[in-house]
Amino acid sequence: MSALYVSNLKKVYDNGFLALNDINLSIEYGDFYAILGKNGAGKSTIINIIVSLIKKTSGKVFVSGFNLDYKSIFIKSLIGVVPQDVNFNQFESVSDVVFNQAGFYGFSRSFIFASLRNIILIIT
Repeated sequence: MSALYVSNLKKVYDNGFLALNDINLSIEYGDFYAILGKNGAGKSTIINIIVSLIKKTSGKVFVSGFNLDYKSIFIKSLIGVVPQDVNFNQFESVSDVVFNQAGFYGFSRSFIFASLRNIILIIT
């Protein structure tokens, strides 16, 4: 079983732009890969599909054997992504940043609020 398996991945945006066409990739556990290419080559699109930030048009993606089509929330808990650029408003409060990031991982609003309250109690 591969750590990451991508088969026939395709992404066509609403405006008709073909960003990815028939991408195939298999990365084994312990391997280290970099995705390199010129601007517009589809690097960010591949990563954004794997972490469920955007939807693929077609193809299959498996992370640790889990199918992205059925286990996207769980798969997010297996992957850490460090964006190239700051992806939050630097003028937001820490609570707002944590709330938004936790939402990305599928946590409910009530769970996030309760967790933030507990953390604030611990650190104050």
